[in-house]
Amino acid sequence: MTRVREKYQNISFTRWLVDELLYDWQKILSDMRKVNFTPDHDSVVWKVGITGHFSVKSVYNAMTSNDSGPSHSKIWKSKIPAKIKIFLWLLLNNVILTKDNLIKRKWVGDPTCYFCNQDESVSHLFFHCSTAKAVWAIVAHCIGANNIPNSLNQCWTW
Repeated sequence: MTRVREKYQNISFTRWLVDELLYDWQKILSDMRKVNFTPDHDSVVWKVGITGHFSVKSVYNAMTSNDSGPSHSKIWKSKIPAKIKIFLWLLLNNVILTKDNLIKRKWVGDPTCYFCNQDESVSHLFFHCSTAKAVWAIVAHCIGANNIPNSLNQCWTW
């Protein structure tokens, strides 16, 4: 295995390397010296699954095992389209690109909601904004819900 290391150390370049590239090349050679090669055969092991082999079930279990609370399992096990499951998961994890999340990513813009004068966040945009409450009240009325919270009943009169 030392022949492998020697082979790469004796490479010559047709052009001079600028300082930065020469430094990078020396760093690669230095890192290679730290690797211990063995005569054993390599093997590919799927570390997420129990068996060491890839399966869709192992990916699903890995994605849902770290989530806490009953909401996560209800989302992933529900019989709704996958794109809605993903959207609900993003919503639950507060990673929808609302203005507050955009500002965390160095976006420069007005943080206020388009519908009111409060700062936009996931919970505000989907639940606390007066416009969102009105939309949810209409949806609840259309599907015949009879247990509408008072906060929704107050924003829309039938």
